[in-house]
Amino acid sequence: MAFLVASACWSAITITWFWVKPGGADLFSLPLLGSLATQALWVLVRGFITGVTKTGFVLLITSMLTDSINAAHRHESDHADEGLLSGIF
Repeated sequence: MAFLVASACWSAITITWFWVKPGGADLFSLPLLGSLATQALWVLVRGFITGVTKTGFVLLITSMLTDSINAAHRHESDHADEGLLSGIF
């Protein structure tokens, strides 16, 4: 379920990039960056949310890798597949 939520959030944020326009009114001035326009602020917000959702992807995929290795051990086999599964990942 968490993977679906992260996918939905990432998709929603990605779609909003279609409405980005250059320029805009200056909101405030930052010491190192200078003046910050409305669109620039929204780009920073989108970047932060995209980073959070992609972090969720990586954490969930890594946890699924260990589940796959554990499921492979349940089968009665003569060989170990940990290196193969980790190498593919």
